[in-house]
Amino acid sequence: MNAHAKSIYENPSWIKKPLFYLCCPSQTDPNVAPEGHENLFIHIRSATGLDCPKEQEDQYFDYCIAEIEKLCGESI
Repeated sequence: MNAHAKSIYENPSWIKKPLFYLCCPSQTDPNVAPEGHENLFIHIRSATGLDCPKEQEDQYFDYCIAEIEKLCGESI
């Protein structure tokens, strides 16, 4: 079992580099965002029952945005 799965199922904890799903439904449905804009959401799998301080949310957001920027070759 990989480290991410262990942090969810065996030892509930926050992982430093989480796996995440990215969806941009506005690429196929123009009705989900105003014209000229995108609808983007990020789903991060994590263990249940963990306290989630604002700092953790910010860290995960910054990490995901940095990974998306690398993948896209653009800054958001």
